[in-house]
Amino acid sequence: MELKTIAAIVTNLVFVLLYAPLLNGVERKIRARIQNRLGPPITQTFYDLAKLFRRSTVASSSLSYVLASLSFAYIIAASLAIPTIFLATFPRHSDIIYILYLVIASTVLLCLASATSSSPFAALGVSREISTVMCIELALPFLLTTIAIHVGSLSMKQLVGAPFTSTSPCVALAVALMLPLIYVESTYLPFEIAEAEPELASGIEIEFGGRILALALYTKLIKRLLLVSLLLDLAIPRYVLGWLSIPLYLALLTAMSILFAVLDTIFARYRPEQVFRWIKRYSALCMGVAILGLFAP
Repeated sequence: MELKTIAAIVTNLVFVLLYAPLLNGVERKIRARIQNRLGPPITQTFYDLAKLFRRSTVASSSLSYVLASLSFAYIIAASLAIPTIFLATFPRHSDIIYILYLVIASTVLLCLASATSSSPFAALGVSREISTVMCIELALPFLLTTIAIHVGSLSMKQLVGAPFTSTSPCVALAVALMLPLIYVESTYLPFEIAEAEPELASGIEIEFGGRILALALYTKLIKRLLLVSLLLDLAIPRYVLGWLSIPLYLALLTAMSILFAVLDTIFARYRPEQVFRWIKRYSALCMGVAILGLFAP
């Protein structure tokens, strides 16, 4: 691997580690402003994570810490495979199946870390989270399969700017339909049923404290950034734009984070049955697009 490529991959990793908490700080500031509050500084999430990492680990067992650490490692591996600032990825020929595996495995491992406790709140939160993930991962592959078939590759290098590298309108439609799924999987309101602080007292994270809580929160923040980055990589012809793609990517990434924060503030939480009903109907729509894509030119 060339030194230039290694430098680009390392830069991507550093960017993800620093920008994910910063985006969360921006979102917290937006929520506060909408609610007529001053809100914390946008760097507050860094202080929160640093404080938690300095504290001793609070968990039901050592297995919880191991599983949470593995979850964080998986999401870090995903950050190396999804292009962010630069288009370089590790491994070099990373594909969409590999990326989906890492993201899903990270979520499942975090759920398993929570499930080791005897808390009924954690158990219910894990059940809701796994059910939501299963529903979403039923819909997302439909859209990604449609894109991959028309582009003719599963490789991220080939899928970048998919609507522009394929002449089929089904590809553009599939990329557009990914946006609501990413919002749901990022656990914003009204779909935040696994944590649901007033009902489950943080659900999955209720038995976490100290370093393990920091790992869980950091994993969630990085996952949000990577999911939006994946969508932007598919939607923007970054190879064609060259260096101009970097400021465009940053602008769209920040704009989408602000949009998500606004939606998260104005919506009330759905009941679990409402969330699952919505996802099932949306999955049927995604499946219809996939079937249409099989026969469309």
